[in-house]
Amino acid sequence: ACNKTVNATTTGTIEINNSPMTYWPNAFCTWTLSGMVPNKISLQVLNLPYENFNFTGVCLSDYVEVYDGQNSSSHLLGRYCQDKPVLGTIRSTGNIMHIVFRSDRLNEKGFLKAKYTAYNYPACKQDLTVLNERQII
Repeated sequence: ACNKTVNATTTGTIEINNSPMTYWPNAFCTWTLSGMVPNKISLQVLNLPYENFNFTGVCLSDYVEVYDGQNSSSHLLGRYCQDKPVLGTIRSTGNIMHIVFRSDRLNEKGFLKAKYTAYNYPACKQDLTVLNERQII
C-alpha cells in the first residue's frame, strides 16, 4: 500500500506492485517513515522499476525520490531509477524519511521494494580530547 505514514520503530518493508512484475500507469505513491527521537532511518532499496533504462544516468520516467524529512520540501537525498541505482544504504539525519514513487504512462515493468530500519547511534561513553600531539586510542 502507498500514500501512508509508517511507524518505523524497528524494521519493515515498503513496496508497490499492482500484480507480479507490473505497476499501474501514472502512479504517484508516497511513504513517510517516522521513527522515535533520537532514532534515524536507514533505507535499503531491494528492487527498482526498470522502464527508464537508457544509460543516461538521468531518471525521467519512473523513479523513486528519497527526502531527509517529512515531505518533498525536505532535503532531497537522491533520485533513483534503473539508470541510477541506489549504491548502498540511504540514511536520514533525523527520525523522519519521505519517499516518493512516480511513474509515467508507459511500460510499467518491475516493482519497487525497499527495507527500512530504525536505528540509534550509541552514545559516547566519554569525551575525546584532541591535543596537538600524537596519541594512540
